[in-house]
Amino acid sequence: MKSILFPFVYETDFRAGYSWSLELATRLKCQLSIFTTIPCKNLQHYSQLYDSLIKARQFHVRKFGMSSLEKRPQSVIRHFVTGDFESTFLRFVEDTKSDILVIPTRIISETVLTNLNHSRKQIIYLPSTETEVNMIQSTSTRDVFFFEMLERAVCYNLPTSFYKSFGDDKSLFNSIASFFKRPRFDAAKLTAR
Repeated sequence: MKSILFPFVYETDFRAGYSWSLELATRLKCQLSIFTTIPCKNLQHYSQLYDSLIKARQFHVRKFGMSSLEKRPQSVIRHFVTGDFESTFLRFVEDTKSDILVIPTRIISETVLTNLNHSRKQIIYLPSTETEVNMIQSTSTRDVFFFEMLERAVCYNLPTSFYKSFGDDKSLFNSIASFFKRPRFDAAKLTAR
């Protein structure tokens, strides 16, 4: 079964990225794995984490409507571990098979992203600035939100079949085809973010 991995830092606003990853997993009919770290196992950290997840799920329902409750990915698997985020995440990626990594901006260093790219991991690096995400969030329809996020994302190592999997709707396909022509990797873009 194909899988998508969405890492996040629960102390930040990850609602748009979580919602988008959930929608991607639903559209591709695959499993979504979510990953985060907590400093230590205590009730307060878990409480904050689950409160953040509830808010992210509420955002998803508001953005994609009640039909999002009926259309779900194959499954959502949670990986909540203790430790430093970046090093724990790298170990997790090495030990776990994920077909696509959906990474929010600024949660990993440029060096780590470069290493993941060189390892030929399929990566979708989500929009960088809060203004950009807020602008996308204000759009009205689920398809517009989904494809606007995809258009602004930087994608690495994705096969052509990834884009074809969204269906036969030529207008939707044309809206994402423009970014397919982008260069595969540009470290200068990352430092500008």
